[in-house]
Amino acid sequence: MITWIQKTLQQHFRIIFFVLLAGIIISFVFITNTSGGLGRGDRRGGKRPFFGLDLGNEHEHARLTRDGSVSAMLLYGGRVADSQQYAFGRRAMLHTADQLRLPQLTEAELKAYIQSLPVFMIRQSETDMPRFDADTYNRVRQNPPQYGLACTRGDFARILAEDARIAAAARLIAGPGYVLPADVQNILKHDYSTWTLQTATIARDSFKTTITPTELDLGAHFESHRATYTTPPRARAS
Repeated sequence: MITWIQKTLQQHFRIIFFVLLAGIIISFVFITNTSGGLGRGDRRGGKRPFFGLDLGNEHEHARLTRDGSVSAMLLYGGRVADSQQYAFGRRAMLHTADQLRLPQLTEAELKAYIQSLPVFMIRQSETDMPRFDADTYNRVRQNPPQYGLACTRGDFARILAEDARIAAAARLIAGPGYVLPADVQNILKHDYSTWTLQTATIARDSFKTTITPTELDLGAHFESHRATYTTPPRARAS
């Protein structure tokens, strides 16, 4: 039997090889072909809808990530724990603004929002409060990539307008807010408290490090802590 199998494989090796190769190729196509709705792919042609975007589209996914990165740089200097999660949250807030039918901000509202961003503020001195600097804003707006923003001038203006709309939606969702009187008292106490520092001194020269216990002292200590010096019995086996 084994001899017959060997002879058959040797005689029909090419045919068997091509049949196996064709089977592997067909199986691979059925498993990985997402555009046809086969295998594990999405049966809707590979689409991954996310609040009006298709994350399965490479261009839209790249735009989502890029917009989130630029927004994080403008708002927080890029210091976010998870840039990808921030980009998803930003898109969700834009979708929320659309659901609330929040209109686009007026020119005056957008101007006030831009002037409130710390990235465009400067200090004249250490004692002065930060203030909006129009020259800084114009330099960044004219050439965003020079300041680490991976976007064009058009994208820069669009992202700022979207962030302003997101801030308006967040204020609308948050409502007036509430605080307890005790919280107000704690905050006022913390802000208006005066802290003093006291130091303790010790005469180092009068401190003696040499200890000479007597036999009576050692005996009394042993009687008080006898269990510390007692070795418990151990079970031994051989």
